[in-house]
Amino acid sequence: MGKLLLIPIGVMVATYAAFGGDCRRGRPVRKFCHLPCYDYRAKSPGNPAQQTTTAAIELTLDEKVVEEGEAGLPRTTQKAVKVFQLATSEIRVQHCRLSQFTMTVVEDGTWTVNCIAEQNPNLVASAERPPLFNFKRNKFFVDVRGVNMSQLSEPPAERVVGQPQLFKISPNAFWLGAGEKKVMRWTGDSSEAGRFFELVNRVDVDLRYE
Repeated sequence: MGKLLLIPIGVMVATYAAFGGDCRRGRPVRKFCHLPCYDYRAKSPGNPAQQTTTAAIELTLDEKVVEEGEAGLPRTTQKAVKVFQLATSEIRVQHCRLSQFTMTVVEDGTWTVNCIAEQNPNLVASAERPPLFNFKRNKFFVDVRGVNMSQLSEPPAERVVGQPQLFKISPNAFWLGAGEKKVMRWTGDSSEAGRFFELVNRVDVDLRYE
């Protein structure tokens, strides 16, 4: 009886040695019927895409404030606001895209970004779709950089020289499943956006995915 018990125990030890070591070291599990123990990542992400907005639309925001010593009477103040919209209808990396992108920056550094994000292999030509259907979901990364292009005479799409980057904002990355479309909105504040508010006249938008 003692010898018979040693057989299943030996099989368990051999199985752990063959597969458990790979999990601890982060290597793919060999011929094992469950998901690997490492995070999902796209093996061949597309190159980052970049688009530039049109010139800033300058607006004025009326804001009511109540100061101490005024018996609670409101006083209206005005804040300068700049609105930036993409010069094109979308920014896309293969099957991942952003559309209807808008960024609003207030002179105090408060900012808001709105867009529609979409993951859809049908966005590309039919010949390019088969490998993209293998992605069950993708993680989107968006970077927004305020720039000054006052000295450039050519349109943004034709420029060949650099421009000052005055601030950079990276909203939280997010996941989209296959065929999913989602309205995105981020808000925050940036001391650099407020400091260089007068100088910023366009925004560069970068998109990449994993």
